[in-house]
Amino acid sequence: MEFLNLNLSREFYLYYIRVDEVNYNLAKDILAKLGLNYSQAISVFNNMVVMNQGLPFDVKIPTKETEKALKM
Repeated sequence: MEFLNLNLSREFYLYYIRVDEVNYNLAKDILAKLGLNYSQAISVFNNMVVMNQGLPFDVKIPTKETEKALKM
């Protein structure tokens, strides 16, 4: 199984995404502490999707208790 193919001669794609400004800035600060910029983090996420053949985390429907807590 190939983990990461870092062939730099590949063609790269430029994507534009819309993200919440507050969360973007919070994420940018956290990523900076990890030595990553936002673009690098997106590349890491993309590589993890390929490696895991799916999202690199569990996606679940929130329980009623979780929904209630989020509304507080």
